[in-house]
Amino acid sequence: MENCVITIAREYGSGGRTIGERLAQKLSIPYYDKNRTAAFMRRFLEEWMSIQVQSRLFSEKRAFIKASFFRLRVRSLHLMKIFLTIRQKSSESLRQKNPV
Repeated sequence: MENCVITIAREYGSGGRTIGERLAQKLSIPYYDKNRTAAFMRRFLEEWMSIQVQSRLFSEKRAFIKASFFRLRVRSLHLMKIFLTIRQKSSESLRQKNPV
């Protein structure tokens, strides 16, 4: 039995849970009651929330890294401009001191 679903309507104290468990055992199919389903859903939601939190933290880290990289890049460009200016001024002063 591949896709078999059996539902049992019962009243409190009728033994429906026991009948369902025995029937599932006899037919070799999994047995799910509201307790197992609720536990599964609780576990699923906890894992889902954990993934959402991790995803959010990852997004925040990625945004922080991007911003940090951008700031470093701007600083590097600024330092490069300063370095080129210094180099240009020093080469000009050398030319003035030692004309060829």
